[in-house]
Amino acid sequence: MLAGPDVPWSPNYGTWVDEAEAVGLGGFLGPVWSDAVVVYDDERSEQLGRAYARVAKRRLRASLIDRALRGGVDLRWERAVAIDHDPTGSTVETAEGATVRSAMVVDASGHRPTFVHRDGEPTTFQAAIGMSGTVDHHPWDPTRMTFMDLRTDHVDDELGQVVPTFLYTMPVGPQRVFIEETSLLRAPAVPFGVLHRRLRRRLHRMGVSLTDVDATEMCLIPMDTPLPDLTQRVVGFGGAASFVNPASGYLLGRAFGTAPDLANAIADGLGAGRSPDAVASQAWRAIWTDDDLLRRELHLFGARILSELDAESQRSFFEAFFSMSKPLWSGYLAPRGDLVTLARAMGTLLLAGDNRLRWKLLVSGRRLPGVLIRAAV
Repeated sequence: MLAGPDVPWSPNYGTWVDEAEAVGLGGFLGPVWSDAVVVYDDERSEQLGRAYARVAKRRLRASLIDRALRGGVDLRWERAVAIDHDPTGSTVETAEGATVRSAMVVDASGHRPTFVHRDGEPTTFQAAIGMSGTVDHHPWDPTRMTFMDLRTDHVDDELGQVVPTFLYTMPVGPQRVFIEETSLLRAPAVPFGVLHRRLRRRLHRMGVSLTDVDATEMCLIPMDTPLPDLTQRVVGFGGAASFVNPASGYLLGRAFGTAPDLANAIADGLGAGRSPDAVASQAWRAIWTDDDLLRRELHLFGARILSELDAESQRSFFEAFFSMSKPLWSGYLAPRGDLVTLARAMGTLLLAGDNRLRWKLLVSGRRLPGVLIRAAV
């Protein structure tokens, strides 16, 4: 383990309630908002008709540790630094000088993994700066969270163009809020200083003043991290296995939804007496199926388009996106959504956009037909 049991999880994790419940996280949500809103400009906004929640991270962390201990797991709060493989297993060396013997090693150490190998580095990032605290008053309905406020009239051109960013807001009662200025996808990443200035200007324009800031969160998510080598002995998980959805930045649902597949693959392989290399291969196939790989290709296609849009085009994109039926747009965002639904969503988006957006999609989509055909068969 990279950190002790008393080290807090600092990020705020948001999730769609239905997705969280589907992967067993329903008991670890709070607060919950009955709806989510997208704001396009001062005159136009849209209620998405889908409940959203913040993960109760302290409760979830405590539960995971408790379940591990009750299951007989030997938790060691040490930093792994080296590994040696042999035909029957692996030996891990820690920075504290200990050695640990294991039949299989799973690396869940994040976006810069300790042992998992992959060729290349990410080039496109989601960047965000968020603050939680107290305000005298705010304009947000406490029963709804703001999924995206796409207005950019508070933005200057310090980056040479109006690079799109949006506001993400979780109101907790009349005077408590979590607010975040987010750049969805950009290469290179939008600097935190730019995001902080935009957030301050946006709040000033809205007449919101943070009187007490409890925490500031800076988030940098690699969106196009190359896949790991799926033949290596160490099996990755989470960020180490490139689980981030390239079009949205979400990871938690994918991780919790995939955990049983990984555990079962390892247990079945070891139980059958297979070699560590064979078990690792089986485990990689469980978390990166052929459908997963095709889904990733489709999401990467969407991400490439989004990363190139200016603010006006991004607003047009999301107006078209959320004008689709909820099963289509939610299926597109789902961690392991149905491939036919995903392909239909992309085709519908092409038809629903305005002429400027449609041309952008067509110009960027020279490889799209083959991808869609493979997804549909």
